[in-house]
Amino acid sequence: MPTQTLLKWFAKPPSSEPVPPSAQTLQARAKLRVGIPRVLNLWSTHQFWIGFLEALGIGARHIEFSSDTSEDQARSFGKGRVVYFPWDIDRVYWEVMVDDHGRLLRNAIEWALDEERPVTVDGPGVLDVTMWKQKNSMTVHMVNLTNPMMMRPSFREMIPSPPQQVRLRLPEGRRVSKIRFLVAGTAPRVQTAGGVMTLTVPSIRDHEVIAIDFA
Repeated sequence: MPTQTLLKWFAKPPSSEPVPPSAQTLQARAKLRVGIPRVLNLWSTHQFWIGFLEALGIGARHIEFSSDTSEDQARSFGKGRVVYFPWDIDRVYWEVMVDDHGRLLRNAIEWALDEERPVTVDGPGVLDVTMWKQKNSMTVHMVNLTNPMMMRPSFREMIPSPPQQVRLRLPEGRRVSKIRFLVAGTAPRVQTAGGVMTLTVPSIRDHEVIAIDFA
């Protein structure tokens, strides 16, 4: 069967002559009101829809666009916050690794949390950081993902990370009695000011655990 190219398709005669709408139909269409949401790629196609609807007999004054929106919807409800993305940005970021997608996800999470991060790690490389609190202790688990095989099932070799600067926000009114690196088996030098403790992790081969005991 021959392929129907665009030139061949539009060169074909119409199957029937177009039937103009009746006066009654045009009058009914003139009373219609059409609402269009301003989302996704509408900014690049809105002129088409206006022309299309006007050709059907719907006046431009009866075509209404919603209030300004964007691809992310951020709202505050009572004491909470929520950010909605009408697309799978997490999957797209995992597959194509575009920095803008990662930055958008990070900013959305930080805005929704609406509080200072309890732990911040600054340094070259890629690390997975988890922090949890108990009654008389705090633990920070750092996993080194700095590897060209980080997106593959397994690593071929371990590549130690460069030094990492760690900033911890201590629970209000708690005093640290002991701190140590569980993997390295050493005690770091720390500085504490204004309820924030800073320290340096010299290097992380695969993972490191910062264990903090409170008095």
